[in-house]
Amino acid sequence: MNAINYPEGLNPKIIEELQCLNGVTGIKKRLTRELFDLQNKNAYIQIEYNHDSIISCNIYNNPHIFTLHIVLDDKNNLITFEICRDYPFKPPKNIKINYKSYNSFLQINSSNTMKQVNELYAKVYKSKLPQCCLYCSSISCPANWSPSVKLINVVQEVQTFKKIRRSVIDKLLATKIINKYLIDDKGFHEYFYSFLFHF
Repeated sequence: MNAINYPEGLNPKIIEELQCLNGVTGIKKRLTRELFDLQNKNAYIQIEYNHDSIISCNIYNNPHIFTLHIVLDDKNNLITFEICRDYPFKPPKNIKINYKSYNSFLQINSSNTMKQVNELYAKVYKSKLPQCCLYCSSISCPANWSPSVKLINVVQEVQTFKKIRRSVIDKLLATKIINKYLIDDKGFHEYFYSFLFHF
């Protein structure tokens, strides 16, 4: 069995939790590096094992090995991933933000809202969304996933899409307020939006 060299400075509790992974050396090595990178971003990390996988000592009977909980130090969001035995060749499953499905978060049913999302995305990233919806553009979509994508990339995408969605909601609400109070000065609109929505 290959011994894993844990990076100096990796939280001993994370090392202890990673040592519980038996029979998945490749995943263990990859996760060690990724969790170390997340820890360096001041993330709180907790691993919750699927006890059926550990008790049976055969992860191939149960593909869901464990759930990974991450809270970044400067954010108040809990991001949860289910890591499967075929990670990193397949994306984490059941990604959640504060216990709500990330896939549901990415679904936008309003064409007006989606148009606003596309405009804001284009303004910030100087390109349009690669697909017609956020989920199809997400790296968590199996069609977009590759083994080179890391958990930190998913966390950063979650933060980006949350920021874009929040800005779009703020802009739609601001537009309603402006329209309700009949403020019809184009210069005021531009100033107001630039004040509220700077990235």
